[in-house]
Amino acid sequence: MRFNDDTKVSLSLRSAGRTQIVGSNEAILRAQERIIQAQGLRILLVGETGVGKTPFARFSNEVVSEATGTDRPFEQINCACLSSEHFQDQLFGHKRGAFTGAIADKRGLVEIARGGDLFLDEIGDMPLETQAHFLTFLDTMEYYPLGEDKKRRAEVRVICATNRDLRAMSEQGTFRRDLYSRISQVVVEIPALRDRPEDIAPLFRHFVQYFGVGPKPYDEAIVTLFEDYSWKEGNVRELRDAVEYLCLMSASSERIRVEHVGDRFRNETSQTASGNYQPKLEDVWFVSKFGLENYLERIEKSLLEKCLTRNLGSLESMARQLRISRPTLYRRLKKYAILGARELESRTIGAF
Repeated sequence: MRFNDDTKVSLSLRSAGRTQIVGSNEAILRAQERIIQAQGLRILLVGETGVGKTPFARFSNEVVSEATGTDRPFEQINCACLSSEHFQDQLFGHKRGAFTGAIADKRGLVEIARGGDLFLDEIGDMPLETQAHFLTFLDTMEYYPLGEDKKRRAEVRVICATNRDLRAMSEQGTFRRDLYSRISQVVVEIPALRDRPEDIAPLFRHFVQYFGVGPKPYDEAIVTLFEDYSWKEGNVRELRDAVEYLCLMSASSERIRVEHVGDRFRNETSQTASGNYQPKLEDVWFVSKFGLENYLERIEKSLLEKCLTRNLGSLESMARQLRISRPTLYRRLKKYAILGARELESRTIGAF
């Protein structure tokens, strides 16, 4: 599915003034569209640490709020650091005297989020014993606060997120298969930042405006550094932290300059650009047998094919990522017959 300008505008308007999902990458737009279509269904958000699963959960809450005309509550909990007993206390609450230290009644998140959404982050880290309790709750939508014998009815939608492969975990027996089925009515995959390089510059400007409390001039070389960086440690969250650091370091300057950038970004990108690539033995053998030109063409064709897949067939995104002109990209795709002439022509119209 491809997105036209009207789709992009409608998605940006939905998030205006609320949770803002920045980006024009087609995978990001597809994730937003899937959230909108899901409405009140249970959603499982899948993506690496830092890709923005929490903002997407909030975005889903706001979409349903707008559709129903109500301001729906939104509560969240991280499953990674909770024991089974603590998890039940957080979700279902307790009565005074239920255990040592329970000096007063406590409302659980299920009750606080009544009529809205409960977001469980990193559900892949939930212990198996806790998974059993949570599955029972999802099946019946009924629960007992700790220390109470009166059953209560929950009125809450559950949204979950994970940076793990829950399907593989269910095959290995480390995550309940039936629980995976319950929480994954709609699965939304959020791409890593390195797979949406065209969004780095807009995200950079967005965070500069946010942390700088308004727009501020900056060296374009900073964006180039960030576009060459891998962001493998923290994705959008890492970029956000980097821009916050930049804004702090440049607070007394009228402009954010490249010297304000931390060393780790310059070190990684300089190593990448230094050309210290060591060819493998099979590469040397191929060159000796078929010649350097054939080897370079083989590498170029493979790179173009991978880039086409990575950019979901968008020639405009490909040209931007490869840093070549669009006519040059057109000629090279045609040279290697990666796309048929008719398909290439149809994709070129409107994209260029």
